[in-house]
Amino acid sequence: MVDEKKVIFLLVFVIAAVLLLSFHPGFTGYSILEEKSDASVIVEQALPGSTIRTELMLETNTDALSYGKLLATGEASSWIHFISEEYAFFPDMPTDIPIYISIPKDVEEGEYEAKIAVLAVSQDAEKNVLENQIISYIPVHITVSKEEQRNGFAVESFTVYTSEESGTVYFQSTIQNIGNTLENADILFSVYNSSGVLVGERSLQPSFFAYEEKNILSSISEKLPLGKYYAKLEAGGERASASFSVVADDSLERKGEIIALESRIEKDTLVYVDVYFKNSGEGIEHAKLTGEVFQDDAIVKSFETEAQNILPGEYAVFSYSYSEPLQGAYHLNAEIHSGNIVLAESSKEFYSSHAIRLESNVVVIISLVMLLLLVSHFMLSRRK
Repeated sequence: MVDEKKVIFLLVFVIAAVLLLSFHPGFTGYSILEEKSDASVIVEQALPGSTIRTELMLETNTDALSYGKLLATGEASSWIHFISEEYAFFPDMPTDIPIYISIPKDVEEGEYEAKIAVLAVSQDAEKNVLENQIISYIPVHITVSKEEQRNGFAVESFTVYTSEESGTVYFQSTIQNIGNTLENADILFSVYNSSGVLVGERSLQPSFFAYEEKNILSSISEKLPLGKYYAKLEAGGERASASFSVVADDSLERKGEIIALESRIEKDTLVYVDVYFKNSGEGIEHAKLTGEVFQDDAIVKSFETEAQNILPGEYAVFSYSYSEPLQGAYHLNAEIHSGNIVLAESSKEFYSSHAIRLESNVVVIISLVMLLLLVSHFMLSRRK
């Protein structure tokens, strides 16, 4: 009988532990995939008084949308700045985080160190036990030199996308300032028809921080007839070329996929909606997120975001937030629109902290039934 008591006690303890682990989000988290992320940030020949823009690529092992924030520590931590307080990490996808490093004017030449701490941020209204826990350290090494280096620009890629006859011709180029000073780039994009006649042109003059790499997406205002074309890009003395076609209207496949749809609630008043979308069609889409929130089959909120230009095969993050008192269960419908075409749609349920989810009820009921059976068995055994 004593052994049976021990077994029952152990089973009850295991059930309680499983329930605790299931309901408490603080026991789940994520980590940085070091083999797929930048191991460090290295800046060489940084000029005193200059601002350097670079990017840190991070990928996590999360199987759902997760959030994190960055904090600079160490000797040169005051030089490092981030443009956002919080970043979203999507499953199986890298996140590029812009970093600005402002070198003081009066700093001496030499080597300087810092670290970027990646901290977990809870998605739930209740605080997570992993909240503000450091999940990774990224070392930063900065070499300061007073020697100016004006090395011009490098055109790393240049693409002109196939467009439809009534559509817009877009071009995309990755250009880097390979010097350590702030520079303005004179960029000229020219389009020629098959006879070599200039039929379209666009000029740009963006500014580049030291060592900054920009991904430039722009277009020409001219509408081009059907045919094949040749394009040329000039940027700070560097040149690149590409060919493209203009095809008949409605001949490019237009479709997309919502990779992730996430919602979270803070303090039962603030709702965040994040959508991760992939343009899996053949052309550039000028797309936006539209959504409707239902409660008891009635629409309680409608919203839409600003449109974004999304390249073929590329991803985009759409985010929206709103504030109003919440109580109970809600249903969210989300659609990605480009003009009058729905490229993708998805839906999900979300709840205020006062609501008890159906799946939670099922687990609790099953657990209580198991506990009742164990207690009944114990009582019957004692009678024997």
